[in-house]
Amino acid sequence: SINGKCFDWLLVSRRSCFRAGVRYYVRGIDSEGHAANFVETEQIVHYKGSKASFVQTRGSIPFFWSQRPNLKYKPKPQISKSVNHMDGFQRHFDSQIISYGKQMIVNLV
Repeated sequence: SINGKCFDWLLVSRRSCFRAGVRYYVRGIDSEGHAANFVETEQIVHYKGSKASFVQTRGSIPFFWSQRPNLKYKPKPQISKSVNHMDGFQRHFDSQIISYGKQMIVNLV
C-alpha cells in the first residue's frame, strides 16, 4: 500500500539453464550466443484490474572470455584470441531481440 492505494507487486527471476555456473568459473558466451550466468527478472504490478510488466535481463559480457580464480581480489580476464567475437555477440543479441523485442543496453563494467 502506498498513499492508501493497495496493489500487488510480483518479482520473478528466471535463471537460464545455459552456461550456468559459479562466478569467476563461467564467463562470456558460448558458440550459440548464450551468456554465462544469464538471469531474466520480471516485475509485475497489478492495480484495480490493470497489469503492467517490466522485464530486465543480465548476464556475462557477450564475447568469448574467461577468468581463472586465484587468491587475488580481481583475477585478470583472459580474452580469447582464436574466435570471431562478433559471431557470438550477434547470435546473443539476435536471440535477445526475438525473445524481448527492442533492447536498451547498459554497460556495468
